[in-house]
Amino acid sequence: MSANVMRATSAVAAAVLVIAVGFPSANAITYTPPSAAFLFKEMMEKYREET
Repeated sequence: MSANVMRATSAVAAAVLVIAVGFPSANAITYTPPSAAFLFKEMMEKYREET
């Protein structure tokens, strides 16, 4: 991967889990969405702060 791609990826990594997989002939970036449990936890924490 180029340095520019790595810089852009690291800027986003705080909010999104990004996995870079390198092979001798190809590179791929895959997006792993947050789990339902993680989303529910965040939603409940926000709800509790509001009440």
